[in-house]
Amino acid sequence: MKTIHLLLVLGLVMAAAANSWGPEYSEHQCVNNCRPDACPSGCSGGCLCYRRFDYPNHGYCLNMIR
Repeated sequence: MKTIHLLLVLGLVMAAAANSWGPEYSEHQCVNNCRPDACPSGCSGGCLCYRRFDYPNHGYCLNMIR
């Protein structure tokens, strides 16, 4: 019974996090993966490639205007 309650609470927390973060991420029109050391990096438009700290050879394309 405790396991079911724990899973229910965990599901509710994940749903609340998705609702609160979802609109913010949808504003970034160019969220994409890129290669920061490649030229071109793979980002399009006015997006810049930001290096990941956990995988330094990979990155994310983000539009800093939004």
